[in-house]
Amino acid sequence: MPRIHLYGGECDGYWQRVPFSQRPDIFYAVPLADMAEIKNTVRGPLAKEVALRRAQRLAYTFQRVQVGEEEMEYRYERSEQQDKALDL
Repeated sequence: MPRIHLYGGECDGYWQRVPFSQRPDIFYAVPLADMAEIKNTVRGPLAKEVALRRAQRLAYTFQRVQVGEEEMEYRYERSEQQDKALDL
């Protein structure tokens, strides 16, 4: 299973595994301050998932596929002009 790997900006170095069929053109990450707050205050896995989806607003755009000997990586670079507005 390939992984999304973010470069640049606040979430530089973050990665997560995704199915082959789910490579988005733009990946929206959660700001680190929001991530810490959600983890500390929201209870229950469903509530956390909803809170995380609402907080995803830092845009990273797909740049290329990096293929290694043992895994494949989708590389994304920070794209501030495509950030989502804060969803309150």
